[in-house]
Amino acid sequence: MQERFFSETFEHLYDHSPARRMDGSDRFVVLSDLHLGNGGDGDDFVRNADLCAQVLRNYYLDRGFILILNGDIKAGL
Repeated sequence: MQERFFSETFEHLYDHSPARRMDGSDRFVVLSDLHLGNGGDGDDFVRNADLCAQVLRNYYLDRGFILILNGDIKAGL
Protein backbone atom coordinates (compact mmCIF):
# COMPACT_ATOMS: atom_id res chain seq x y z
CA MET A 1 0.00 0.00 0.00
CA GLN A 2 2.72 2.52 0.95
CA GLU A 3 4.84 1.59 -2.05
CA ARG A 4 1.92 2.40 -4.35
CA PHE A 5 1.34 5.72 -2.57
CA PHE A 6 4.99 6.76 -2.99
CA SER A 7 5.11 5.57 -6.57
CA GLU A 8 1.99 7.56 -7.47
CA THR A 9 3.29 10.60 -5.58
CA PHE A 10 6.63 10.57 -7.40
CA GLU A 11 4.93 10.05 -10.73
CA HIS A 12 2.65 13.02 -10.01
CA LEU A 13 5.63 15.21 -9.08
CA TYR A 14 7.50 14.20 -12.21
CA ASP A 15 4.51 14.79 -14.47
CA HIS A 16 3.72 18.20 -12.95
CA SER A 17 7.18 19.65 -12.33
CA PRO A 18 8.14 22.51 -14.58
CA ALA A 19 11.12 22.19 -16.90
CA ARG A 20 13.85 24.71 -16.25
CA ARG A 21 16.87 25.70 -18.29
CA MET A 22 20.03 26.29 -16.31
CA ASP A 23 22.25 29.25 -16.96
CA GLY A 24 25.50 30.54 -15.51
CA SER A 25 23.79 32.58 -12.81
CA ASP A 26 21.93 29.64 -11.22
CA ARG A 27 23.12 28.33 -7.87
CA PHE A 28 22.32 24.84 -6.71
CA VAL A 29 22.46 22.79 -3.56
CA VAL A 30 22.36 19.06 -4.29
CA LEU A 31 21.38 16.52 -1.65
CA SER A 32 21.64 12.84 -2.39
CA ASP A 33 21.40 9.49 -0.66
CA LEU A 34 19.09 10.81 2.06
CA HIS A 35 17.39 7.45 2.62
CA LEU A 36 14.24 9.07 3.97
CA GLY A 37 12.12 6.62 5.88
CA ASN A 38 9.12 6.52 8.16
CA GLY A 39 10.78 7.98 11.27
CA GLY A 40 11.30 4.57 12.87
CA ASP A 41 14.46 2.89 14.07
CA GLY A 42 15.54 2.00 10.55
CA ASP A 43 15.21 5.57 9.26
CA ASP A 44 18.76 6.77 8.47
CA PHE A 45 17.68 10.37 7.94
CA VAL A 46 15.57 11.05 11.03
CA ARG A 47 18.54 12.03 13.23
CA ASN A 48 19.58 14.79 10.80
CA ALA A 49 16.21 15.94 9.46
CA ASP A 50 15.99 19.07 11.63
CA LEU A 51 19.57 20.09 10.88
CA CYS A 52 19.02 19.62 7.17
CA ALA A 53 15.82 21.68 7.23
CA GLN A 54 17.49 24.50 9.19
CA VAL A 55 20.47 24.69 6.84
CA LEU A 56 18.23 24.73 3.79
CA ARG A 57 15.78 27.25 5.25
CA ASN A 58 18.29 29.61 6.88
CA TYR A 59 21.04 29.63 4.30
CA TYR A 60 20.56 28.07 0.89
CA LEU A 61 16.93 28.76 0.03
CA ASP A 62 17.02 32.30 1.44
CA ARG A 63 19.94 33.00 -0.90
CA GLY A 64 18.12 31.77 -3.98
CA PHE A 65 19.74 28.36 -4.34
CA ILE A 66 17.75 25.74 -6.21
CA LEU A 67 17.37 22.47 -4.33
CA ILE A 68 18.04 19.28 -6.26
CA LEU A 69 17.29 15.93 -4.63
CA ASN A 70 19.42 13.36 -6.37
CA GLY A 71 18.98 9.65 -5.89
CA ASP A 72 18.19 7.37 -2.96
CA ILE A 73 15.61 9.74 -1.54
CA LYS A 74 13.22 7.06 -0.30
CA ALA A 75 14.21 4.12 1.85
CA GLY A 76 12.31 0.89 2.16
CA LEU A 77 9.41 1.24 4.58
